[in-house]
Amino acid sequence: MKKKSIYLFVIYSILSLLSCENTDYKIYNKNDKDKLFFTKDTIRFTYGLKRDLEVDLNIQVQLIGFVNQSEDQTFQIEIVKEKTTAINGEHYHLTETNIMAKDSLIAYIPVDFHKLQLEKNKEYQLTLQLLENDRYAPTDIKECVILFDNKDIEAPVWWRAEKVGEYNQEKFILLVDYFHQSEEKSPVLFNAIKSKWGENLDQGTETNLLTIYQYQGFLNRYILTPMYEYYLETNDPMYQIPNPNN
Repeated sequence: MKKKSIYLFVIYSILSLLSCENTDYKIYNKNDKDKLFFTKDTIRFTYGLKRDLEVDLNIQVQLIGFVNQSEDQTFQIEIVKEKTTAINGEHYHLTETNIMAKDSLIAYIPVDFHKLQLEKNKEYQLTLQLLENDRYAPTDIKECVILFDNKDIEAPVWWRAEKVGEYNQEKFILLVDYFHQSEEKSPVLFNAIKSKWGENLDQGTETNLLTIYQYQGFLNRYILTPMYEYYLETNDPMYQIPNPNN
């Protein structure tokens, strides 16, 4: 019985070794270059009711390998021209050399879209590709496609020129931005207005957002007065509104 058990163990061991020979185990070589990849192969960005910020979009890149703990490292990308319809410097701006910060596994490629240069309701495409350098080699998702646009937004039904001036999309976006900022300062009235006209004040059919007495003080204090001050500061006719205190 003991001999039979030994024979079975030997046969099992031989079969195990044979099966290992057919398995391709990849062993990490510390002499290999560290790897970089995009975390997404496609990103969609639309302005809608979003203000044009200095950096509109950060495209995430991830590291496979050893984190450099002593200093920042650079990596390169290139624009894949045959897969791109947008023009650098006109429709967007980015730099082709970017930073992987020390002690980090993640880097971001900042993209600034030139909102006022984008044709309304037209979708643009920008395709980026990671490049190999002395330290990094691209792997897995090596390309990232960014689809972006600036959708046309119609005036909401409550818009009144005598209160906020002639309608334009950028002025409406500024108004919505101040509305969002008011949530911390006056949450009760913020939620009351939100329940009727939506988070971005573009829903519902009520036409008296700016004329109801119970909201007038709220609107003047948190939205219209800051908008008027912004207009005076920028002197940009796009943001012109009547003085709400008159």
